[in-house]
Amino acid sequence: MAIILNIDTSGTRGLVALASNGNVIKTVWNNEPMQHASFVQPAIDQLLQDTGISISEIDAVAVSNGPGSYTGLRVGLASAKGLCYALNKPLIALSTLQVLAYSISQQMIGTALQSNDGSVIDNHMHLDYKKSLPVMYCPMIDARRMEVFFALYDAAAQEVLQPKAAIVDVRFLQDYIDYYQVVAVGTGAEKWKNISDAGNVLFVPEPMQDKALCSLSHEKYEMSKFDSLVDIEPFYAKEFHSTNPLHQGQS
Repeated sequence: MAIILNIDTSGTRGLVALASNGNVIKTVWNNEPMQHASFVQPAIDQLLQDTGISISEIDAVAVSNGPGSYTGLRVGLASAKGLCYALNKPLIALSTLQVLAYSISQQMIGTALQSNDGSVIDNHMHLDYKKSLPVMYCPMIDARRMEVFFALYDAAAQEVLQPKAAIVDVRFLQDYIDYYQVVAVGTGAEKWKNISDAGNVLFVPEPMQDKALCSLSHEKYEMSKFDSLVDIEPFYAKEFHSTNPLHQGQS
Protein backbone atom coordinates (compact mmCIF):
# COMPACT_ATOMS: atom_id res chain seq x y z
CA MET A 1 0.00 0.00 0.00
CA ALA A 2 1.53 3.32 -1.13
CA ILE A 3 0.57 6.42 0.81
CA ILE A 4 1.34 9.63 -1.07
CA LEU A 5 1.02 13.22 0.12
CA ASN A 6 -0.13 15.40 -2.79
CA ILE A 7 0.33 19.19 -2.93
CA ASP A 8 -1.09 21.67 -5.45
CA THR A 9 -0.63 25.41 -4.98
CA SER A 10 -0.23 26.21 -8.67
CA GLY A 11 -3.46 28.17 -9.08
CA THR A 12 -6.23 30.02 -7.33
CA ARG A 13 -7.47 26.91 -5.52
CA GLY A 14 -4.84 25.08 -3.49
CA LEU A 15 -5.02 21.64 -1.95
CA VAL A 16 -3.16 19.02 0.00
CA ALA A 17 -4.43 15.45 -0.15
CA LEU A 18 -3.47 12.09 1.26
CA ALA A 19 -4.02 9.08 -0.97
CA SER A 20 -3.62 5.34 -0.62
CA ASN A 21 -2.88 3.47 -3.84
CA GLY A 22 -4.18 6.43 -5.82
CA ASN A 23 -7.45 6.73 -3.92
CA VAL A 24 -8.11 9.93 -2.00
CA ILE A 25 -8.25 9.48 1.75
CA LYS A 26 -8.84 13.13 2.61
CA THR A 27 -8.33 16.53 1.00
CA VAL A 28 -7.94 19.96 2.55
CA TRP A 29 -8.68 22.91 0.23
CA ASN A 30 -7.59 26.53 0.17
CA ASN A 31 -9.47 29.14 -1.89
CA GLU A 32 -7.21 32.06 -0.95
CA PRO A 33 -4.41 32.09 -3.56
CA MET A 34 -2.38 34.73 -1.72
CA GLN A 35 -2.35 32.50 1.37
CA HIS A 36 -0.92 29.29 -0.12
CA ALA A 37 2.38 29.68 1.75
CA SER A 38 0.67 29.83 5.13
CA PHE A 39 -1.83 27.14 4.13
CA VAL A 40 0.36 24.15 3.27
CA GLN A 41 1.95 23.11 6.56
CA PRO A 42 -1.14 23.56 8.77
CA ALA A 43 -3.18 21.66 6.15
CA ILE A 44 -0.71 18.79 6.22
CA ASP A 45 -0.85 18.71 10.01
CA GLN A 46 -4.65 18.66 9.82
CA LEU A 47 -4.60 15.79 7.30
CA LEU A 48 -2.34 13.67 9.47
CA GLN A 49 -4.38 14.37 12.59
CA ASP A 50 -7.73 13.68 10.91
CA THR A 51 -6.59 10.47 9.22
CA GLY A 52 -4.43 9.10 12.02
CA ILE A 53 -1.57 8.61 9.57
CA SER A 54 1.93 9.32 10.79
CA ILE A 55 4.25 11.48 8.68
CA SER A 56 6.70 8.57 8.68
CA GLU A 57 4.14 6.38 6.91
CA ILE A 58 4.18 8.54 3.79
CA ASP A 59 5.91 6.77 0.89
CA ALA A 60 6.31 9.79 -1.44
CA VAL A 61 5.39 13.43 -1.89
CA ALA A 62 3.81 14.65 -5.14
CA VAL A 63 3.47 18.22 -6.33
CA SER A 64 1.74 19.97 -9.21
CA ASN A 65 4.77 21.69 -10.71
CA GLY A 66 3.44 24.00 -13.40
CA PRO A 67 2.68 25.89 -15.36
CA GLY A 68 0.76 28.20 -13.08
CA SER A 69 1.22 30.98 -10.56
CA TYR A 70 4.88 31.91 -10.15
CA THR A 71 4.64 32.26 -6.39
CA GLY A 72 2.29 29.31 -6.01
CA LEU A 73 4.63 26.98 -7.90
CA ARG A 74 7.57 27.99 -5.75
CA VAL A 75 5.54 27.47 -2.57
CA GLY A 76 4.40 24.01 -3.64
CA LEU A 77 7.78 22.75 -4.80
CA ALA A 78 9.65 24.16 -1.81
CA SER A 79 7.18 22.49 0.54
CA ALA A 80 7.40 19.16 -1.27
CA LYS A 81 11.20 19.21 -1.48
CA GLY A 82 11.53 20.10 2.19
CA LEU A 83 9.38 17.15 3.20
CA CYS A 84 11.26 14.78 0.90
CA TYR A 85 14.61 15.87 2.32
CA ALA A 86 13.39 15.57 5.91
CA LEU A 87 11.71 12.18 5.40
CA ASN A 88 14.15 10.77 2.84
CA LYS A 89 11.24 10.06 0.50
CA PRO A 90 10.99 10.37 -3.31
CA LEU A 91 9.53 13.40 -5.07
CA ILE A 92 6.94 13.14 -7.85
CA ALA A 93 6.38 16.23 -10.02
CA LEU A 94 3.25 16.43 -12.16
CA SER A 95 2.16 18.73 -14.97
CA THR A 96 -0.61 21.06 -13.81
CA LEU A 97 -2.16 20.87 -17.27
CA GLN A 98 -2.09 17.07 -17.42
CA VAL A 99 -3.81 16.89 -14.04
CA LEU A 100 -6.52 19.20 -15.37
CA ALA A 101 -6.91 17.17 -18.58
CA TYR A 102 -7.07 13.91 -16.64
CA SER A 103 -9.68 15.39 -14.29
CA ILE A 104 -11.97 16.12 -17.23
CA SER A 105 -11.35 12.80 -18.95
CA GLN A 106 -12.37 10.97 -15.78
CA GLN A 107 -15.11 13.23 -14.49
CA MET A 108 -18.43 11.72 -13.61
CA ILE A 109 -21.37 11.34 -15.95
CA GLY A 110 -23.84 14.19 -15.75
CA THR A 111 -21.52 17.18 -15.68
CA ALA A 112 -22.68 19.71 -18.25
CA LEU A 113 -20.58 20.58 -21.27
CA GLN A 114 -21.30 23.71 -23.24
CA SER A 115 -20.55 24.36 -26.89
CA ASN A 116 -20.01 27.77 -28.40
CA ASP A 117 -23.53 27.83 -29.78
CA GLY A 118 -24.82 27.71 -26.20
CA SER A 119 -26.12 24.15 -26.28
CA VAL A 120 -25.51 21.99 -23.23
CA ILE A 121 -24.52 18.36 -23.57
CA ASP A 122 -24.37 15.78 -20.78
CA ASN A 123 -20.89 14.45 -20.12
CA HIS A 124 -21.81 10.88 -21.03
CA MET A 125 -22.89 12.14 -24.47
CA HIS A 126 -20.01 14.46 -25.28
CA LEU A 127 -18.04 11.82 -27.16
CA ASP A 128 -20.97 11.60 -29.58
CA TYR A 129 -21.26 15.33 -30.13
CA LYS A 130 -19.13 15.13 -33.27
CA LYS A 131 -19.02 11.41 -33.98
CA SER A 132 -16.62 11.82 -36.88
CA LEU A 133 -14.07 13.74 -34.82
CA PRO A 134 -11.70 12.39 -32.16
CA VAL A 135 -11.70 14.15 -28.79
CA MET A 136 -8.88 16.48 -27.79
CA TYR A 137 -8.65 17.98 -24.31
CA CYS A 138 -7.29 21.51 -24.01
CA PRO A 139 -6.57 22.53 -20.40
CA MET A 140 -5.96 26.27 -20.18
CA ILE A 141 -4.56 28.38 -17.33
CA ASP A 142 -5.11 32.12 -17.28
CA ALA A 143 -1.98 34.25 -17.64
CA ARG A 144 -1.52 37.97 -18.28
CA ARG A 145 -3.96 39.85 -20.52
CA MET A 146 -5.01 37.54 -23.40
CA GLU A 147 -2.25 35.03 -22.71
CA VAL A 148 -2.79 31.49 -21.45
CA PHE A 149 -0.77 28.41 -20.63
CA PHE A 150 -2.18 25.43 -22.48
CA ALA A 151 -1.48 21.98 -23.87
CA LEU A 152 -3.37 19.33 -25.82
CA TYR A 153 -4.14 15.80 -24.67
CA ASP A 154 -5.90 12.93 -26.39
CA ALA A 155 -8.93 11.05 -25.06
CA ALA A 156 -6.66 9.05 -22.73
CA ALA A 157 -5.12 12.28 -21.34
CA GLN A 158 -1.81 11.58 -23.07
CA GLU A 159 0.14 14.61 -24.22
CA VAL A 160 -0.23 15.59 -27.89
CA LEU A 161 1.05 19.16 -27.76
CA GLN A 162 3.52 20.19 -25.07
CA PRO A 163 2.60 22.87 -22.52
CA LYS A 164 3.35 26.38 -23.71
CA ALA A 165 2.27 30.00 -23.40
CA ALA A 166 0.22 31.56 -26.18
CA ILE A 167 -1.90 34.58 -27.00
CA VAL A 168 -5.56 33.68 -27.50
CA ASP A 169 -7.03 35.15 -30.69
CA VAL A 170 -9.70 34.17 -33.22
CA ARG A 171 -7.31 31.70 -34.86
CA PHE A 172 -6.26 29.99 -31.65
CA LEU A 173 -5.81 26.24 -32.32
CA GLN A 174 -7.24 26.66 -35.80
CA ASP A 175 -5.07 23.79 -37.05
CA TYR A 176 -6.81 21.48 -34.58
CA ILE A 177 -10.42 22.56 -34.19
CA ASP A 178 -11.30 21.61 -37.76
CA TYR A 179 -10.19 18.03 -37.13
CA TYR A 180 -10.92 17.40 -33.46
CA GLN A 181 -13.72 17.90 -30.99
CA VAL A 182 -11.82 20.14 -28.56
CA VAL A 183 -12.87 20.19 -24.91
CA ALA A 184 -11.54 23.36 -23.29
CA VAL A 185 -11.28 23.63 -19.52
CA GLY A 186 -9.59 25.78 -16.90
CA THR A 187 -9.24 29.40 -15.87
CA GLY A 188 -7.96 30.41 -19.30
CA ALA A 189 -10.80 28.84 -21.28
CA GLU A 190 -13.11 31.80 -20.71
CA LYS A 191 -10.80 34.02 -22.78
CA TRP A 192 -11.14 31.66 -25.72
CA LYS A 193 -14.86 31.20 -25.24
CA ASN A 194 -15.44 34.95 -25.43
CA ILE A 195 -13.89 35.31 -28.90
CA SER A 196 -14.25 31.89 -30.56
CA ASP A 197 -17.10 30.93 -32.86
CA ALA A 198 -15.96 27.34 -33.47
CA GLY A 199 -19.03 25.16 -32.96
CA ASN A 200 -17.09 22.00 -32.17
CA VAL A 201 -15.33 23.47 -29.11
CA LEU A 202 -16.91 22.50 -25.79
CA PHE A 203 -16.27 24.52 -22.63
CA VAL A 204 -16.34 22.59 -19.36
CA PRO A 205 -16.53 23.95 -15.80
CA GLU A 206 -13.24 23.47 -13.98
CA PRO A 207 -13.40 20.26 -11.91
CA MET A 208 -12.06 19.43 -8.47
CA GLN A 209 -8.62 18.01 -9.21
CA ASP A 210 -7.64 16.06 -6.10
CA LYS A 211 -8.69 12.67 -7.52
CA ALA A 212 -6.72 13.20 -10.72
CA LEU A 213 -3.66 14.43 -8.85
CA CYS A 214 -3.71 11.41 -6.55
CA SER A 215 -4.29 8.95 -9.38
CA LEU A 216 -1.50 10.31 -11.58
CA SER A 217 0.99 10.51 -8.71
CA HIS A 218 0.29 6.87 -7.88
CA GLU A 219 0.88 5.86 -11.50
CA LYS A 220 4.28 7.55 -11.46
CA TYR A 221 5.08 5.99 -8.08
CA GLU A 222 4.33 2.51 -9.38
CA MET A 223 6.67 3.14 -12.32
CA SER A 224 9.33 4.66 -10.02
CA LYS A 225 9.28 7.88 -12.04
CA PHE A 226 10.78 10.13 -9.41
CA ASP A 227 12.33 13.59 -9.75
CA SER A 228 15.70 14.83 -8.58
CA LEU A 229 15.56 16.95 -5.45
CA VAL A 230 18.73 18.68 -6.60
CA ASP A 231 17.82 19.52 -10.18
CA ILE A 232 14.07 20.08 -10.26
CA GLU A 233 12.69 23.59 -10.74
CA PRO A 234 9.15 24.85 -11.23
CA PHE A 235 7.98 24.68 -14.84
CA TYR A 236 6.89 28.22 -15.68
CA ALA A 237 6.35 27.68 -19.45
CA LYS A 238 7.78 31.16 -20.06
CA GLU A 239 10.10 33.72 -18.53
CA PHE A 240 8.71 35.17 -15.32
CA HIS A 241 7.38 38.72 -15.67
CA SER A 242 6.83 41.17 -12.86
CA THR A 243 6.09 44.89 -12.66
CA ASN A 244 8.27 44.95 -9.55
CA PRO A 245 11.81 46.01 -10.66
CA LEU A 246 13.28 43.82 -7.92
CA HIS A 247 11.87 40.79 -9.75
CA GLN A 248 12.92 41.71 -13.28
CA GLY A 249 14.98 39.00 -14.96
CA GLN A 250 13.82 36.21 -12.68
CA SER A 251 12.60 32.99 -14.21
